[in-house]
Amino acid sequence: MQPLELLTLGLAIFFQGIAMDPMEWLTLGLAFFAGVQVLIMFKGEARQKAERAADEAAARRRRDEAVDIAYYTCYAEHFRLWALAKRFAASDLAQLALFGLLRPEDLLPRDWGLLTEMLGRLGPEAGSLGAMAASRTHDLAASVGVFVATVVELANRSGSDDLAGRLQYVKDHTSEPLGEMENRLRTGAFDVAELLMDAIRHRPDMDKVRQFHFRNDLRSELGRRIAREIEEHSASITSGKKGVAG
Repeated sequence: MQPLELLTLGLAIFFQGIAMDPMEWLTLGLAFFAGVQVLIMFKGEARQKAERAADEAAARRRRDEAVDIAYYTCYAEHFRLWALAKRFAASDLAQLALFGLLRPEDLLPRDWGLLTEMLGRLGPEAGSLGAMAASRTHDLAASVGVFVATVVELANRSGSDDLAGRLQYVKDHTSEPLGEMENRLRTGAFDVAELLMDAIRHRPDMDKVRQFHFRNDLRSELGRRIAREIEEHSASITSGKKGVAG
């Protein structure tokens, strides 16, 4: 007979007032004690199981939060490059160079170490592709530096104080068409932004929709426009479309 069955029988005997000899009472007492111990054991195991589940859930949340921080840190750098690439696409790069507004350092991450660490947290594929994106960004920054130096040097040779005249002199004396040089930089800026996104999209759960929830009462028109742009860009990334070309 199982301890719980003995416990049930013992209680029935007790409340029914059935007379028993001392040995029977002893047996009943032992059965009752065993039943209590079984109940305590079951409750202890259930409590431990619940505690383990809670600990595992907390650890999972901490891991997810760490990966989220890594993802959004890398996403911020991607979005910065994407915005810069859009500015390249909409601007006269030679004119920016003459005004001192085309700076190679603008392409480089503000914190190389942090970006590398965050990419590594997203996995080996993200780390590898991200390292290549960082390397290509460094190469692109060097190309921008060469472009700026070439434009400024040729413009200074022109002897003209007129911006249009200086630009025309640059166009007439570059070793290759100025437009091709500019387009190569524009394409390069889009490429490094896309490559960085290719890296961070290797996060295992990246395919789930990542929605931004900006406030509906943004005060500035600029803020509302940028919020819409970020939402559209994020949707294009999730859908697998090339978001930086728009």
